[in-house]
Amino acid sequence: MTEAIEALLDEQIAAGEFPGAAWAVRFRGGEIAAGARGLAARLPAPRGATANTIWDAASLTKPLVTATLALLAVDTGTMRLADPVIRLAPELKASRGADRITLADLLAHRAGFQAWYPLYTEAADRDGYLNAIARRPLRYWPGSGEIYTCLGFILLGVVLERLFDRSLPDLARERLFEPLGLRDSHLCPNAALRPRIAPTELGNAHERLMVCDRGLSFSGFRETLIHGEVNDGNAFHMGGAAGNAGLFSTASDVVQLAATFLDDGGELLSPALRNSATRNQTLGLAEGRGFGWLLRGDSPSHPAAPLSRGAFGHTGFTGCSVWCDASRGVVVALMTNRIHPSVEPTSIQAVRRRLNEIVVGYV
Repeated sequence: MTEAIEALLDEQIAAGEFPGAAWAVRFRGGEIAAGARGLAARLPAPRGATANTIWDAASLTKPLVTATLALLAVDTGTMRLADPVIRLAPELKASRGADRITLADLLAHRAGFQAWYPLYTEAADRDGYLNAIARRPLRYWPGSGEIYTCLGFILLGVVLERLFDRSLPDLARERLFEPLGLRDSHLCPNAALRPRIAPTELGNAHERLMVCDRGLSFSGFRETLIHGEVNDGNAFHMGGAAGNAGLFSTASDVVQLAATFLDDGGELLSPALRNSATRNQTLGLAEGRGFGWLLRGDSPSHPAAPLSRGAFGHTGFTGCSVWCDASRGVVVALMTNRIHPSVEPTSIQAVRRRLNEIVVGYV
């Protein structure tokens, strides 16, 4: 299996798909195979990727951190899936229909928010971000549609911070990383870890263009190499981490985090809640989603197509992904910085699918 995975990655590195990558596969029972190929950095000097390289996991933050913390709150009775979010985010009173948004709606991307908006063009702190979110009109009545949205998970992150009176990095460390023994997972990683962290973009050229395309302006874009800081603009300007992005981790840590949603992944979450989280909560809507998780699609081109029905996972803008096949008891992570040093068109979904094909062939 290792030879086949490395051959795939070497092929894609040579094709310019990404500078380098790390991978990990967790098998039933907890055994992990892992490796890396290519470069973790091209700039300021070439640096090889290793199994211990720490990557900006981007939107893997949503299921692995934010959704998991929310589900832990449900498991302990601190919150209920049916609780209106407005109780902890009264700013939503300014948005028509937002009083109906529940915790379950946020977790399943069915709350009504648009996919993305540069909140940092209107706000500079958490309270300001919530006010900016409340000013964005809902695209549909809560529960009646599905749009994958960063705004909903940014809101969810702030709700969790208010609920526990703790920052999201502290919550993640105290309730996830330390209990699971994950020493290489961080929100807002310490500067001392930079030699192990793969850099991402050279400045914020991609988001600058997205902001300009919306007729907006912002003077605070980063111009230098983004290294050891979250690439996502909303998370960065919110303090370095938010409910949508901010997780830095190794491939091995990522598969262990994801495995908490499998039957043999420990007792972090109750079996009933694990099952709910990985079951379709958006039946009849645009895309099948659980609580925080994307579910395997029916298209042959879907990255999880080689996996069993019921497989679930997530992807990240930086090039990272994780997919879980509960039937086979396997978790597959691919960590890359495909946006280093700039965002270019890639075929990363096809690479993810081929990686899953290789693993399935050996399980």
